[in-house]
Amino acid sequence: FIAKGWETMRDIANMAFIFAMLYIALATILQLGAGKNTRALLVNIILIALFVNFSLFLAQVVIDGANLLAIEFYNALKTSNGLAGIIMTGFNPQSLFGIDSFETWVSAYNQSYAVLILLYLFGGILNLVSAYVIFWAAFLFIGRIVILWILMIVSSVAFAAYILPDTQKW
Repeated sequence: FIAKGWETMRDIANMAFIFAMLYIALATILQLGAGKNTRALLVNIILIALFVNFSLFLAQVVIDGANLLAIEFYNALKTSNGLAGIIMTGFNPQSLFGIDSFETWVSAYNQSYAVLILLYLFGGILNLVSAYVIFWAAFLFIGRIVILWILMIVSSVAFAAYILPDTQKW
């Protein structure tokens, strides 16, 4: 759907070139503001037309370059459990609160069950917070993909906004 969406937006942007050239022609005939700088505007239209028609390729090159860099970071941190495994290995709440620690806590350290229950509640809250962070990171990765898809589709219109001086702010 990215290619089809980009083709539609590219065709709309290419139609904008026709209207921009008509605007320049009328401004030149009527000696209005845009007609005084015709050569610069025509060079601008030709350069922007090249960028519009290659905007999907340019966006893919930039995204692939960023992905290559991200793969290098990922390979440096790679384990068999993935990124969540790396986080949980460093965090490792299971070693702090094992099943056999109930009786060890009471007998060896001469402590009460109330303190142990508070520690387990704290450990549970810590686990919930770490799960929230992992799910939020997954949501951000998915959101990044969707936003990049949308930006690749509308990239040709963004380049087309540079045609005329009045539309460059968009």
